[in-house]
Amino acid sequence: MKLGEALLKRDEYIKRQDDIKKRIKSNVVLRDDNENNENPNDLIKEYIDINNELSDLIMKIENKEHEIKLDIGISISEAVNIRDKLYRELEIYKTVLKELNSKEYRNAKNEIKMKVLVNVKDIQNEADKISKAYSDIDVMIQAANWNADLK
Repeated sequence: MKLGEALLKRDEYIKRQDDIKKRIKSNVVLRDDNENNENPNDLIKEYIDINNELSDLIMKIENKEHEIKLDIGISISEAVNIRDKLYRELEIYKTVLKELNSKEYRNAKNEIKMKVLVNVKDIQNEADKISKAYSDIDVMIQAANWNADLK
């Protein structure tokens, strides 16, 4: 199995757990005159079984992500950390740009004069630079994920 496939399987397990959790909630307490559609004890066992598989899979994924080095000399796990950091930085710049482009600000017809306290061009340039860096490192991570065998 490729690392990329394992990552998809991890997401599938998490979705299945969420689904089972909802099913448990809807079957754990019922009115006296209703019947359970599903046995909550069976659902709990299924949830625990999936959780064990998920935990084992996550351990293998994390070990492989620490082991594999990208062409730029860092591990996949380090690259994921950098990508996540870039994402958070990009989000703050997007928030600023969204606020500057909001209709409430641009169409304010009140007596109060509004003043922009940031350099819009600099904010946009920084957002573009971070977006490019994010995309570049994400491509490297995805390529490594689909070329690496999990074992």
